[in-house]
Amino acid sequence: MKILIGKKYLHTTFAGVNVVSKIIRKEADDIYIGHLTRRQDVKKLKKASVAYKGDEPLVECEGVVYSWQVIKRLK
Repeated sequence: MKILIGKKYLHTTFAGVNVVSKIIRKEADDIYIGHLTRRQDVKKLKKASVAYKGDEPLVECEGVVYSWQVIKRLK
């Protein structure tokens, strides 16, 4: 699947939860940076022991997204 900058994707994380991120830039082949788009995903990650306070602005919740982690593109 071709990953497009500016689009939202459902993907897995190393914390073991599925989240939705908006891809904001490409770092290298098959490696992208995205930020979370749903508050519930921050809560799921926090519950999975990821170091979030829970009140961060979503655009500051950036992470690495590998192309093999992508489940599907969302509309």
